Amino acid sequence: GRGGGGEVVGGGRGGGAEDVCVGSAVWAGGTVCGGQGGCVAAGRWFGRTRGMAGAVAGGAAQDADIATSLNELGVVCRRQGDYAAARRWHEQALEMFRAVYGRDAQHADIASSLFALGNVCDSQGDYAAARRWFEQTLEMARAVHGRDAPHARLATSPNALGGVCRRQGDSPGRRA
Repeated sequence: GRGGGGEVVGGGRGGGAEDVCVGSAVWAGGTVCGGQGGCVAAGRWFGRTRGMAGAVAGGAAQDADIATSLNELGVVCRRQGDYAAARRWHEQALEMFRAVYGRDAQHADIASSLFALGNVCDSQGDYAAARRWFEQTLEMARAVHGRDAPHARLATSPNALGGVCRRQGDSPGRRA
């Protein structure tokens, strides 16, 4: 998440503290349900967060917190085995992050969406697509954090990429 996500609903209709508190409570509900394996309930909570954020921003919001909610919805759908829906949520999140940070920006949030799309494709058995997403994730993570930085994304990306390569029958020992 993005540090609690309460900012998701601030700044629209008046953007008062009440909006932020309600948004924080809804976000927390989704986080708790998702953490307890209640994917359907988590999806309802995160969906409400997204709906609130869109209403506050007049329905045309381009916000990193909203994009994070979209990614969370994608995670919930992937855990439920609804890979088509997961992919749609992650693609929407990626597009929103790119709208927020810039189409060609190098940002950790964009890398998270790339990684999530790789996970969905991997879960679907679409290893070629998963490999492309994980390669993009690794490239961006290196640009954002530094090639040798001690960062989790720099550990998880090569691991995920290696798993996909192994499932494709491509291992480093087989290369000439």
